[in-house]
Amino acid sequence: MKSIILLENTKPEKSTFKAHHGLSMYVEWKGKRILFDTGQNSAFARNARLLGVNLKEFDYGVIPKANYDHGGA
Repeated sequence: MKSIILLENTKPEKSTFKAHHGLSMYVEWKGKRILFDTGQNSAFARNARLLGVNLKEFDYGVIPKANYDHGGA
């Protein structure tokens, strides 16, 4: 299993990554690519590009609950 955190609410100082309230993860498991949550804005997509994650190629998207900070992007 491979898991990459695309977004969360902290980051190292002077990092080029965006941090924002919410969570977004990209997971590869048993040959499937899963986008788990997006957070509340598009910061996850910018971080994905920096990490080399192609968001056009995933098999499943999971939004765990209907709050603004889960899937707002």
